[in-house]
Amino acid sequence: GRRADAVMSVVFDRITGLLGLIVLGGVAGLCMLDDVRARPVTAFIWSLAGFLGLAAAVYFTPMLRRRLGVNWLVSHLPGRRLLESVDRAAVAYRHHKREIVLAILISVGVHLCLTIATSMVGYALGVTHRMGLLITVLPVLFVGAAVPISYQGLGIMEGIGIPLLVSPSLCTANQLISMLVLLRLFMVVYALAGALFLLRGDIHMHPQEIGEEAETT
Repeated sequence: GRRADAVMSVVFDRITGLLGLIVLGGVAGLCMLDDVRARPVTAFIWSLAGFLGLAAAVYFTPMLRRRLGVNWLVSHLPGRRLLESVDRAAVAYRHHKREIVLAILISVGVHLCLTIATSMVGYALGVTHRMGLLITVLPVLFVGAAVPISYQGLGIMEGIGIPLLVSPSLCTANQLISMLVLLRLFMVVYALAGALFLLRGDIHMHPQEIGEEAETT
């Protein structure tokens, strides 16, 4: 009975993941400003961070929402009731800053592990880029993969990564593509590991209903 809350929990999961990538790539990029390849990527990451910060300030500040007509817009769009419910659920997150910061930090840790694992695969294939550059660029590729166009960003990450990382003496296109294919394999393997909990059969969407059925029988 709380569809809007369910929807926003998924949306904010995506948002905290995106913010974790931005933090990881942005901080790594600041440490790699001596690398010509890292500078435009770092500038893009921090520009994206500035835009998202401005958008969040407008969306979550009541005075700015009123002055810019956000409330009016939500109330006049098609599907007003659903949008208002989702909007209320989203705005509620401004009262849970600690949880949001913790979620972002967890996201940074997860993405750092995935980025380092991908870099190790690249080094095994003969890639010779500095680790700092890979930690700066790979988060941008992960953001591209989050766009729901193809399975796990197939073709999208390659399209972004080739102009950013391919270089005759540092990384070939074949090495980059192989590295990203193995990255997807990693993601499938640890996602399947979560299925073990479901196969045990003791996870239910509505455990209270299971308990009520047991009591009646």
